[in-house]
Amino acid sequence: MEKYKKYARTSLALAIMSIITPSVSANHLLQNEQGYEEIVPELRAFSELAQQVRYFYPSNAVANSDWDSFLRDSFKVLRDTPSEQRVDKGIELIQAIAPYVQRM
Repeated sequence: MEKYKKYARTSLALAIMSIITPSVSANHLLQNEQGYEEIVPELRAFSELAQQVRYFYPSNAVANSDWDSFLRDSFKVLRDTPSEQRVDKGIELIQAIAPYVQRM
């Protein structure tokens, strides 16, 4: 029984990290940048997806990625992408590290 309690606590901690970390990452990485104000909600959604991949996608490429650099570089690419193509571009960027992530 104790084993299951430990598993439940770990799962809860991971779930909380995946909820809290994206907004912290997005805000921290954007605080000194210009031109992002109008797309912050989209970047926050991208950051949430990236954090879920970071913590739950089972691959060495994901585990060995520099996530701060990935997010910073991805934000710059997404900023320069037209709004109607931004979701597809975000999925494409994630697929470079996690190829089985698909848009539903």
